[in-house]
Amino acid sequence: MKKTCNGSCHCGVHPFDRGHIEEMGGDFVSIQWSTLDDVLPAELLQGPMQFADGRDNNWWVALVNTRHL
Repeated sequence: MKKTCNGSCHCGVHPFDRGHIEEMGGDFVSIQWSTLDDVLPAELLQGPMQFADGRDNNWWVALVNTRHL
């Protein structure tokens, strides 16, 4: 991953996050794809993806249309 800032700054960039939400299956890691180095888009598309609607705080309902993402 690209280093976006050191631990002492407050740049507001969060390349990854981790947490635990029982309803999502427990522990998880979420990664901002744009922060990955040397990864081709085709390689990223081979991995598992799960989309959530955080804009409307509707995290538990799968998005129907994801072509624009």
